[in-house]
Amino acid sequence: MGDLAGPQNAFLVVNLALALARLGLRICVVDMDESGPCLNVLHGEDAATEHAAAGAASAVVKGPLNVQVVNWPLVRDARAASNDDKRRVLARLDTLGSEIDMVLVSTQPQHVFSLPPGLRETIREFLVMVSPDKHKMLQAYKMIKSIFMHEPLANIGLIVSNIEHMYEIENVFVKMSAAARKFLDKELYKYGFLFKLRQSTATAAPLATFYDADLTACISNIAQIVVLRLNLGESASASGASLRNVLTQTVMTE
Repeated sequence: MGDLAGPQNAFLVVNLALALARLGLRICVVDMDESGPCLNVLHGEDAATEHAAAGAASAVVKGPLNVQVVNWPLVRDARAASNDDKRRVLARLDTLGSEIDMVLVSTQPQHVFSLPPGLRETIREFLVMVSPDKHKMLQAYKMIKSIFMHEPLANIGLIVSNIEHMYEIENVFVKMSAAARKFLDKELYKYGFLFKLRQSTATAAPLATFYDADLTACISNIAQIVVLRLNLGESASASGASLRNVLTQTVMTE
C-alpha cells in the first residue's frame, strides 16, 4: 500500500485484516495484487507457492485469527487462469457469505475496473493510499478521478502513507480533498495515516517475524474507523448473508 513496494504492500493489507479480526469481525482478503501477494506475507513464500500449485481446491487459505485469503486469479498471470477456475473461485466466495462479515480486496489501480462480476458489485468503499510526495499525490488524484468516472456514487477514503512528520497528514488530506471538491464536486473521507516503514520485510519471512509498534498502532486506528464508518457491528450480527450482502472494501496502492 502507498509507496511501499512488493511484499510490504500485502503486509499492510493483511495486517489491516488482522486488526479487523481482533475487533471480532470475520474477514476475507481477496488477493489480486500480483506485485506483492498476500499469501507470501501470511505464510511465507514457500508455503504460498505450495498453495498456488495446489490449484482451485486450495484457493481459500486460512491464516491467523481465521482471516481467509482468496488467491485471485489462481496463478499470478491472469491469462493463464481458465474461466472454469475463476468461476470456481467466485462460487467459493459466494458460499463464504454466511461465514464472513467483510471482504478486503487487495488490488492495483489498473485492475480495479476489471474485477469479476459478482465481486465488483459488492464493493462499498474504495480505500486509497497517498503519500506527501507531489508526484504520488497527482497519481492518487488521477486514480480517484478514474474511480468516480466509473462509479459516480463511490465512497473513497484516504490513508495518508509514508509519513515522517505529523503535520504532513493534514496537509495531504486538505490538498487532496480540496482538489476533489473543486474539480470533481466530490468529498473524500479520512481513514488515518501510516508512518514510514522503518525496516523491510523479506518475502520469505512469515508474518509473525515483523513488528513495528508505531505502524501497528496506525493500522489498529484505521480498523476502528472502518468499523465505525461502515457500521460493521450491525453487519456482523446478520446471519445467512450472501457475498452480495457482505460489506466489501477495496484497498489500492497509488
